[in-house]
Amino acid sequence: MGERERDRLLEFLRGSGARFTLLEHSPVRTSSEAAAERGVELRSGVKALVFRDVQNGRLVMVLIRGDRRVDLAKLKRALSSSDVRMANRKELLEATGCEPGSVHPFGNLFGLKVIMDSGFDVETVNFNAGTLTNSVNMALEEMVRLIGPSMADLAAPQ
Repeated sequence: MGERERDRLLEFLRGSGARFTLLEHSPVRTSSEAAAERGVELRSGVKALVFRDVQNGRLVMVLIRGDRRVDLAKLKRALSSSDVRMANRKELLEATGCEPGSVHPFGNLFGLKVIMDSGFDVETVNFNAGTLTNSVNMALEEMVRLIGPSMADLAAPQ
């Protein structure tokens, strides 16, 4: 299932002239597993999470560092919404074509609004590429340029 989204992502990155490295590894489901397989720090990971903005009736993608969690109160403020929740598996599959744990951060390719936590302080990021066995490594600046996300403070206190 995710191979189609992986291939679409890679076509987009190559077509945009992006510099990136594609990694193949054992299946991973968590950020910690992914960091270990990639041989990188957990904080360099990009978690691409899909939320349902119940009040406004839409799905949104939230990007946050691999070592952080989303603060729902902050997300509600960023969305001007009184009710948000994680998308369920069915909503996630319908919106992205990706299994939980494999979603890439290019929500723009899914037609989703993308909000990125402003706490990224790394030069290079790593993220799933639409499958549980592929990851992409690229410059944070390039990822942000290609996605064009809104920025907000979304991380829960550590």
